[in-house]
Amino acid sequence: VIEPQSCPAQDELEEVTPIAEFNGTILYRCPPVLQVSPWAAKAFKIGEVVMRGSAQFAIAAKISDGAHVEVAGERARFTLDPMLKGTVALAPITRGSLSGYRYMKVHIERVD
Repeated sequence: VIEPQSCPAQDELEEVTPIAEFNGTILYRCPPVLQVSPWAAKAFKIGEVVMRGSAQFAIAAKISDGAHVEVAGERARFTLDPMLKGTVALAPITRGSLSGYRYMKVHIERVD
């Protein structure tokens, strides 16, 4: 049986560090579907890695629908997603840690 314990509340909160301004190619880093942790990503790979982005993002990054790219050390196929609006893309990054801030500035390189 686990007995309830009381713990004192902290009276002070740490100040939030401001996020640096992002300019350039910014991605929203998210795990692929069904790969909810770094361990799942190592256990198996589900098909081809697909980076989805808006039409505005494709223009800004100078890539086209179906292009094969390398981003954050991963190869992926870029596909236009008509549901995404603005200059945004979703990148299923599986390497490295999935913790931390979800937006990241990256360099995208075509590997066709």
